[in-house]
Amino acid sequence: MDKKKLTETDIITKFIMPSIKNAGWDDMTQIRQEVKLRDGKVIVRGQVGMRKTVKSADIVLYHKPSIPLAVIEAKANKHEVGKGIQQGLDYARLLEVPFIFASNSANTVSAEPFKTDSFQQNWQRISEHFDLLFTTEDSIEQLKQTILQLAVMGKLVQQNPNDEPASVLLEKIAEEKAQLIVDKKIKKQKPLPAITDEEKPFELSSGWEWSRISEILQGDTQNGLSKKANENKHGIPLLRISAATTGSNFVINHDAYKLTTDITEAQINTYSLKQNDLLAVRFNGNKEFVGRVAAYLCEDKQLTVYPDKLIRMRFFNQWSNSLLLRYFINSQKIRDIVENYCSTTVGNWGISAKNLKTVPIPIPPLAEQHRIVAKVDKLLEICNQLKARLTDAQATQLHLADAVVENALQ
Repeated sequence: MDKKKLTETDIITKFIMPSIKNAGWDDMTQIRQEVKLRDGKVIVRGQVGMRKTVKSADIVLYHKPSIPLAVIEAKANKHEVGKGIQQGLDYARLLEVPFIFASNSANTVSAEPFKTDSFQQNWQRISEHFDLLFTTEDSIEQLKQTILQLAVMGKLVQQNPNDEPASVLLEKIAEEKAQLIVDKKIKKQKPLPAITDEEKPFELSSGWEWSRISEILQGDTQNGLSKKANENKHGIPLLRISAATTGSNFVINHDAYKLTTDITEAQINTYSLKQNDLLAVRFNGNKEFVGRVAAYLCEDKQLTVYPDKLIRMRFFNQWSNSLLLRYFINSQKIRDIVENYCSTTVGNWGISAKNLKTVPIPIPPLAEQHRIVAKVDKLLEICNQLKARLTDAQATQLHLADAVVENALQ
Protein backbone atom coordinates (compact mmCIF):
# COMPACT_ATOMS: atom_id res chain seq x y z
CA MET A 1 0.00 0.00 0.00
CA ASP A 2 1.40 3.38 -1.04
CA LYS A 3 0.43 5.61 1.87
CA LYS A 4 1.41 8.72 -0.08
CA LYS A 5 -1.66 8.20 -2.27
CA LEU A 6 -4.09 7.85 0.62
CA THR A 7 -6.65 10.62 1.10
CA GLU A 8 -7.78 12.02 4.42
CA THR A 9 -10.87 9.79 4.25
CA ASP A 10 -8.64 6.75 3.63
CA ILE A 11 -6.55 7.59 6.70
CA ILE A 12 -9.69 7.72 8.83
CA THR A 13 -11.34 4.52 7.54
CA LYS A 14 -8.22 2.35 7.18
CA PHE A 15 -6.14 3.43 10.19
CA ILE A 16 -7.73 5.75 12.73
CA MET A 17 -11.20 4.24 13.14
CA PRO A 18 -9.98 0.61 13.42
CA SER A 19 -7.44 1.67 16.07
CA ILE A 20 -10.09 3.50 18.10
CA LYS A 21 -12.50 0.57 17.99
CA ASN A 22 -9.75 -1.91 18.88
CA ALA A 23 -8.99 0.21 21.94
CA GLY A 24 -12.53 -0.44 23.19
CA TRP A 25 -14.41 2.73 22.22
CA ASP A 26 -18.06 2.12 21.40
CA ASP A 27 -18.94 3.06 17.82
CA MET A 28 -22.55 3.87 18.67
CA THR A 29 -22.20 6.00 21.81
CA GLN A 30 -18.60 7.24 22.07
CA ILE A 31 -17.39 7.99 18.53
CA ARG A 32 -18.73 10.67 16.20
CA GLN A 33 -17.34 11.69 12.82
CA GLU A 34 -17.64 15.05 11.07
CA VAL A 35 -18.88 16.80 14.20
CA LYS A 36 -20.29 20.19 13.25
CA LEU A 37 -18.95 22.86 15.61
CA ARG A 38 -20.39 26.02 14.07
CA ASP A 39 -21.68 27.31 10.78
CA GLY A 40 -19.33 29.14 8.47
CA LYS A 41 -19.41 32.93 8.36
CA VAL A 42 -21.94 34.45 5.92
CA ILE A 43 -20.29 36.78 3.39
CA VAL A 44 -22.52 39.24 1.48
CA ARG A 45 -21.35 40.78 -1.77
CA GLY A 46 -23.91 43.07 -3.32
CA GLN A 47 -27.18 41.15 -3.41
CA VAL A 48 -25.46 37.76 -3.25
CA GLY A 49 -24.73 36.01 0.03
CA MET A 50 -22.66 32.91 0.57
CA ARG A 51 -21.60 30.91 3.61
CA LYS A 52 -18.00 29.88 4.13
CA THR A 53 -17.07 26.26 4.91
CA VAL A 54 -18.73 24.77 7.99
CA LYS A 55 -16.22 24.22 10.82
CA SER A 56 -16.29 20.55 11.88
CA ALA A 57 -13.97 18.09 13.63
CA ASP A 58 -13.03 14.83 11.87
CA ILE A 59 -13.60 12.66 14.95
CA VAL A 60 -14.71 13.40 18.52
CA LEU A 61 -14.50 10.84 21.33
CA TYR A 62 -17.05 11.01 24.13
CA HIS A 63 -17.19 9.81 27.73
CA LYS A 64 -20.98 10.00 27.46
CA PRO A 65 -23.08 11.46 24.64
CA SER A 66 -22.95 14.92 26.21
CA ILE A 67 -19.36 14.83 27.49
CA PRO A 68 -16.66 15.13 24.79
CA LEU A 69 -13.11 14.08 25.74
CA ALA A 70 -10.88 14.24 22.66
CA VAL A 71 -10.62 15.64 19.16
CA ILE A 72 -8.87 13.61 16.44
CA GLU A 73 -7.87 15.32 13.21
CA ALA A 74 -6.77 13.33 10.16
CA LYS A 75 -4.47 14.52 7.40
CA ALA A 76 -3.62 12.94 4.07
CA ASN A 77 -0.24 11.23 4.22
CA LYS A 78 1.38 13.87 1.99
CA HIS A 79 0.60 16.60 4.55
CA GLU A 80 2.49 17.28 7.76
CA VAL A 81 0.68 16.02 10.82
CA GLY A 82 1.33 19.35 12.57
CA LYS A 83 -1.35 20.98 10.42
CA GLY A 84 -3.89 18.68 12.01
CA ILE A 85 -2.77 19.76 15.46
CA GLN A 86 -3.35 23.42 14.58
CA GLN A 87 -6.89 22.66 13.47
CA GLY A 88 -7.43 20.44 16.50
CA LEU A 89 -6.41 23.24 18.86
CA ASP A 90 -9.19 25.45 17.52
CA TYR A 91 -11.76 22.66 17.72
CA ALA A 92 -10.66 21.60 21.22
CA ARG A 93 -11.14 25.11 22.55
CA LEU A 94 -14.66 25.21 21.10
CA LEU A 95 -15.50 21.84 22.66
CA GLU A 96 -13.47 22.45 25.85
CA VAL A 97 -11.83 19.02 25.69
CA PRO A 98 -8.46 18.10 27.28
CA PHE A 99 -7.08 15.88 24.48
CA ILE A 100 -6.04 16.54 20.86
CA PHE A 101 -4.61 13.99 18.46
CA ALA A 102 -3.63 14.28 14.80
CA SER A 103 -2.51 11.55 12.43
CA ASN A 104 -1.48 11.06 8.81
CA SER A 105 -0.91 7.28 9.39
CA ALA A 106 2.86 7.76 9.36
CA ASN A 107 2.93 9.89 12.50
CA THR A 108 0.57 10.59 15.38
CA VAL A 109 1.06 13.53 17.72
CA SER A 110 -0.87 15.02 20.60
CA ALA A 111 -1.06 18.42 22.26
CA GLU A 112 -2.73 20.25 25.14
CA PRO A 113 -5.37 22.73 23.96
CA PHE A 114 -4.98 24.99 26.98
CA LYS A 115 -2.12 27.00 28.38
CA THR A 116 0.05 25.43 31.06
CA ASP A 117 -1.42 27.66 33.74
CA SER A 118 -4.68 25.69 33.43
CA PHE A 119 -2.91 22.32 33.69
CA GLN A 120 -4.54 21.56 37.06
CA GLN A 121 -7.99 22.16 35.59
CA ASN A 122 -7.27 19.90 32.62
CA TRP A 123 -5.82 17.15 34.81
CA GLN A 124 -8.89 17.32 37.06
CA ARG A 125 -11.10 16.87 34.00
CA ILE A 126 -9.05 13.86 32.86
CA SER A 127 -9.05 12.27 36.32
CA GLU A 128 -12.85 12.43 36.40
CA HIS A 129 -12.93 10.03 33.44
CA PHE A 130 -10.36 7.42 34.47
CA ASP A 131 -13.05 4.73 34.31
CA LEU A 132 -13.50 5.32 30.58
CA LEU A 133 -9.93 5.98 29.51
CA PHE A 134 -8.29 3.08 31.32
CA THR A 135 -10.06 -0.24 30.85
CA THR A 136 -7.27 -2.87 30.94
CA GLU A 137 -4.75 -3.84 33.62
CA ASP A 138 -1.87 -2.64 31.45
CA SER A 139 -3.48 0.74 30.87
CA ILE A 140 -4.15 1.13 34.61
CA GLU A 141 -0.49 0.37 35.38
CA GLN A 142 0.52 2.95 32.79
CA LEU A 143 -1.83 5.42 34.45
CA LYS A 144 -0.12 4.81 37.79
CA GLN A 145 3.26 5.52 36.24
CA THR A 146 1.90 8.68 34.61
CA ILE A 147 0.71 9.88 38.02
CA LEU A 148 4.18 9.27 39.48
CA GLN A 149 5.80 11.05 36.54
CA LEU A 150 3.62 14.13 37.04
CA ALA A 151 4.36 14.04 40.77
CA VAL A 152 8.15 13.82 40.48
CA MET A 153 8.23 16.63 37.90
CA GLY A 154 6.13 18.98 40.05
CA LYS A 155 3.08 18.98 37.78
CA LEU A 156 0.50 17.21 39.94
CA VAL A 157 -0.42 19.81 42.58
CA GLN A 158 -0.45 23.57 42.74
CA GLN A 159 2.69 25.28 44.00
CA ASN A 160 2.69 27.97 46.65
CA PRO A 161 5.43 30.60 46.34
CA ASN A 162 5.14 31.14 50.12
CA ASP A 163 6.29 27.57 50.88
CA GLU A 164 9.71 27.34 52.51
CA PRO A 165 12.10 26.31 49.69
CA ALA A 166 13.75 22.90 49.67
CA SER A 167 17.20 24.50 49.96
CA VAL A 168 16.33 25.39 53.56
CA LEU A 169 15.27 21.80 54.25
CA LEU A 170 18.58 20.47 52.94
CA GLU A 171 20.46 22.91 55.18
CA LYS A 172 18.50 21.68 58.21
CA ILE A 173 19.21 18.05 57.31
CA ALA A 174 22.93 18.78 56.93
CA GLU A 175 23.00 20.51 60.33
CA GLU A 176 21.18 17.64 62.01
CA LYS A 177 23.49 15.05 60.48
CA ALA A 178 26.52 17.04 61.61
CA GLN A 179 25.21 17.08 65.17
CA LEU A 180 24.50 13.34 65.13
CA ILE A 181 28.07 12.75 63.99
CA VAL A 182 29.36 14.89 66.86
CA ASP A 183 27.16 12.91 69.26
CA LYS A 184 28.55 9.70 67.72
CA LYS A 185 25.07 8.47 66.86
CA ILE A 186 25.91 8.05 63.19
CA LYS A 187 29.16 7.70 61.29
CA LYS A 188 30.51 10.37 58.98
CA GLN A 189 30.03 9.39 55.35
CA LYS A 190 32.41 10.07 52.49
CA PRO A 191 31.04 13.10 50.60
CA LEU A 192 29.81 12.45 47.07
CA PRO A 193 30.48 14.74 44.09
CA ALA A 194 27.99 17.47 43.26
CA ILE A 195 25.18 16.50 40.89
CA THR A 196 26.07 17.50 37.34
CA ASP A 197 23.62 18.87 34.78
CA GLU A 198 24.02 15.64 32.79
CA GLU A 199 22.67 13.66 35.76
CA LYS A 200 19.50 15.74 36.02
CA PRO A 201 16.74 14.13 33.92
CA PHE A 202 14.49 17.21 33.88
CA GLU A 203 14.16 20.84 34.94
CA LEU A 204 13.02 21.39 38.51
CA SER A 205 10.01 23.38 39.61
CA SER A 206 10.52 26.62 41.53
CA GLY A 207 11.62 26.03 45.12
CA TRP A 208 12.78 22.45 44.47
CA GLU A 209 16.34 21.15 44.78
CA TRP A 210 18.29 18.12 43.60
CA SER A 211 19.88 15.89 46.23
CA ARG A 212 21.57 12.52 46.24
CA ILE A 213 19.74 9.97 48.36
CA SER A 214 22.77 9.71 50.67
CA GLU A 215 22.56 13.42 51.53
CA ILE A 216 19.10 13.10 53.08
CA LEU A 217 19.57 9.73 54.77
CA GLN A 218 19.49 9.48 58.55
CA GLY A 219 22.86 7.79 58.85
CA ASP A 220 23.63 5.18 56.19
CA THR A 221 21.80 2.49 54.27
CA GLN A 222 21.65 -0.95 55.90
CA ASN A 223 21.47 -4.33 54.17
CA GLY A 224 19.23 -6.85 55.93
CA LEU A 225 19.75 -9.85 58.19
CA SER A 226 21.34 -12.95 56.68
CA LYS A 227 19.47 -15.64 58.53
CA LYS A 228 17.13 -18.50 57.65
CA ALA A 229 13.67 -18.66 59.15
CA ASN A 230 12.79 -21.69 61.29
CA GLU A 231 9.04 -21.05 61.68
CA ASN A 232 9.21 -21.28 65.47
CA LYS A 233 5.85 -19.97 66.65
CA HIS A 234 7.62 -17.90 69.29
CA GLY A 235 9.94 -16.33 66.74
CA ILE A 236 10.23 -12.80 65.39
CA PRO A 237 8.71 -11.94 61.99
CA LEU A 238 11.36 -11.89 59.25
CA LEU A 239 9.98 -10.32 56.10
CA ARG A 240 10.14 -12.20 52.83
CA ILE A 241 11.76 -10.50 49.84
CA SER A 242 8.32 -10.46 48.21
CA ALA A 243 7.09 -8.16 50.99
CA ALA A 244 8.69 -5.28 49.10
CA THR A 245 7.18 -6.18 45.71
CA THR A 246 3.66 -7.47 46.34
CA GLY A 247 2.15 -4.70 48.47
CA SER A 248 -0.27 -2.19 46.95
CA ASN A 249 0.91 1.37 46.22
CA PHE A 250 4.55 0.63 47.10
CA VAL A 251 3.76 -0.32 50.69
CA ILE A 252 5.39 -3.28 52.45
CA ASN A 253 3.12 -6.32 52.55
CA HIS A 254 3.16 -6.95 56.30
CA ASP A 255 1.67 -10.44 55.86
CA ALA A 256 4.62 -11.68 53.79
CA TYR A 257 6.95 -12.99 56.49
CA LYS A 258 8.34 -16.08 58.19
CA LEU A 259 9.24 -16.56 61.84
CA THR A 260 12.75 -16.95 63.16
CA THR A 261 14.48 -17.26 66.54
CA ASP A 262 17.99 -16.98 67.97
CA ILE A 263 18.35 -13.31 67.08
CA THR A 264 20.69 -11.36 69.32
CA GLU A 265 19.88 -8.03 70.91
CA ALA A 266 22.49 -6.38 68.68
CA GLN A 267 20.85 -7.85 65.56
CA ILE A 268 17.45 -6.63 66.69
CA ASN A 269 18.83 -3.11 67.15
CA THR A 270 20.44 -3.21 63.70
CA TYR A 271 17.74 -4.87 61.59
CA SER A 272 14.41 -3.96 63.23
CA LEU A 273 12.15 -1.63 61.25
CA LYS A 274 10.57 1.66 62.24
CA GLN A 275 7.46 3.18 60.77
CA ASN A 276 8.10 4.99 57.44
CA ASP A 277 11.37 3.17 56.78
CA LEU A 278 11.89 2.42 53.09
CA LEU A 279 13.06 -1.00 51.89
CA ALA A 280 14.68 -1.35 48.48
CA VAL A 281 15.10 -4.64 46.63
CA ARG A 282 18.82 -5.41 46.37
CA PHE A 283 18.68 -8.67 44.41
CA ASN A 284 16.00 -10.27 42.25
CA GLY A 285 15.55 -12.34 39.11
CA ASN A 286 13.34 -9.60 37.64
CA LYS A 287 15.16 -6.36 36.83
CA GLU A 288 11.93 -4.37 37.21
CA PHE A 289 11.94 -5.13 40.94
CA VAL A 290 15.61 -4.30 41.62
CA GLY A 291 15.96 -0.91 43.29
CA ARG A 292 12.20 -0.65 43.73
CA VAL A 293 11.28 0.72 47.15
CA ALA A 294 8.33 0.19 49.47
CA ALA A 295 7.34 1.92 52.71
CA TYR A 296 7.00 0.13 56.05
CA LEU A 297 3.74 1.45 57.52
CA CYS A 298 2.98 -1.10 60.24
CA GLU A 299 1.36 0.82 63.10
CA ASP A 300 1.02 -2.02 65.62
CA LYS A 301 4.68 -1.61 66.67
CA GLN A 302 5.29 -5.32 66.25
CA LEU A 303 9.00 -6.10 66.17
CA THR A 304 9.90 -7.00 62.58
CA VAL A 305 13.25 -7.55 60.85
CA TYR A 306 14.10 -7.78 57.17
CA PRO A 307 16.28 -10.11 55.01
CA ASP A 308 19.66 -9.45 53.46
CA LYS A 309 18.30 -9.01 49.91
CA LEU A 310 16.57 -5.81 51.01
CA ILE A 311 18.21 -2.45 51.78
CA ARG A 312 16.80 -0.20 54.49
CA MET A 313 16.75 3.57 54.06
CA ARG A 314 15.73 5.82 56.94
CA PHE A 315 15.12 9.54 56.44
CA PHE A 316 14.52 12.69 58.48
CA ASN A 317 10.77 12.69 57.98
CA GLN A 318 10.35 16.10 59.56
CA TRP A 319 12.10 17.51 56.46
CA SER A 320 11.97 14.81 53.77
CA ASN A 321 8.77 12.78 53.64
CA SER A 322 9.77 9.15 53.01
CA LEU A 323 6.27 8.39 51.71
CA LEU A 324 6.90 10.94 48.98
CA LEU A 325 10.42 9.67 48.32
CA ARG A 326 9.12 6.15 47.69
CA TYR A 327 6.83 7.54 44.98
CA PHE A 328 9.65 9.55 43.42
CA ILE A 329 12.18 6.69 43.42
CA ASN A 330 9.61 4.40 41.78
CA SER A 331 8.77 6.92 39.04
CA GLN A 332 10.13 6.02 35.61
CA LYS A 333 12.34 9.12 35.46
CA ILE A 334 14.27 7.97 38.54
CA ARG A 335 13.89 4.26 37.71
CA ASP A 336 15.86 4.88 34.51
CA ILE A 337 18.76 6.12 36.63
CA VAL A 338 18.46 3.24 39.10
CA GLU A 339 18.42 0.63 36.34
CA ASN A 340 21.63 2.05 34.89
CA TYR A 341 23.31 0.91 38.11
CA CYS A 342 21.84 -2.61 37.94
CA SER A 343 24.06 -5.51 36.92
CA THR A 344 23.36 -9.20 36.35
CA THR A 345 25.05 -12.28 37.77
CA VAL A 346 24.00 -15.83 36.85
CA GLY A 347 20.59 -14.67 35.64
CA ASN A 348 19.82 -12.49 38.66
CA TRP A 349 19.86 -8.71 38.78
CA GLY A 350 21.27 -6.64 41.61
CA ILE A 351 22.16 -3.16 42.80
CA SER A 352 24.53 -2.23 45.60
CA ALA A 353 23.53 0.08 48.42
CA LYS A 354 26.57 2.19 47.52
CA ASN A 355 25.21 2.81 44.03
CA LEU A 356 21.59 3.24 45.10
CA LYS A 357 22.36 6.06 47.50
CA THR A 358 24.19 8.05 44.80
CA VAL A 359 20.97 8.37 42.76
CA PRO A 360 19.84 12.01 42.42
CA ILE A 361 16.30 12.78 43.51
CA PRO A 362 14.24 16.01 43.47
CA ILE A 363 13.21 17.51 46.82
CA PRO A 364 10.14 19.82 46.92
CA PRO A 365 9.28 22.28 49.71
CA LEU A 366 7.95 20.42 52.76
CA ALA A 367 4.37 21.70 52.48
CA GLU A 368 4.29 20.68 48.83
CA GLN A 369 5.64 17.23 49.75
CA HIS A 370 2.56 16.64 51.88
CA ARG A 371 0.22 17.91 49.15
CA ILE A 372 1.82 15.58 46.59
CA VAL A 373 1.55 12.53 48.87
CA ALA A 374 -2.13 13.23 49.55
CA LYS A 375 -2.86 13.66 45.84
CA VAL A 376 -0.95 10.57 44.73
CA ASP A 377 -2.54 8.48 47.50
CA LYS A 378 -5.98 9.54 46.29
CA LEU A 379 -5.28 8.89 42.60
CA LEU A 380 -3.63 5.51 43.18
CA GLU A 381 -6.61 4.45 45.25
CA ILE A 382 -8.82 5.28 42.26
CA CYS A 383 -6.52 3.11 40.12
CA ASN A 384 -6.89 0.25 42.58
CA GLN A 385 -10.66 0.60 42.48
CA LEU A 386 -10.59 0.53 38.67
CA LYS A 387 -8.46 -2.60 38.74
CA ALA A 388 -10.78 -4.28 41.26
CA ARG A 389 -13.80 -3.34 39.15
CA LEU A 390 -12.08 -4.78 36.09
CA THR A 391 -11.33 -8.01 37.93
CA ASP A 392 -14.95 -8.26 39.08
CA ALA A 393 -16.17 -7.68 35.53
CA GLN A 394 -13.88 -10.39 34.18
CA ALA A 395 -15.10 -12.80 36.86
CA THR A 396 -18.70 -12.01 35.93
CA GLN A 397 -17.94 -12.68 32.27
CA LEU A 398 -16.44 -16.05 33.20
CA HIS A 399 -19.51 -16.96 35.26
CA LEU A 400 -21.79 -15.98 32.38
CA ALA A 401 -19.70 -18.01 29.95
CA ASP A 402 -19.86 -21.03 32.27
CA ALA A 403 -23.62 -20.65 32.55
CA VAL A 404 -24.01 -20.46 28.76
CA VAL A 405 -21.89 -23.60 28.28
CA GLU A 406 -23.76 -25.43 31.03
CA ASN A 407 -27.14 -24.57 29.51
CA ALA A 408 -25.93 -25.60 26.05
CA LEU A 409 -24.89 -29.02 27.36
CA GLN A 410 -28.19 -29.70 29.09
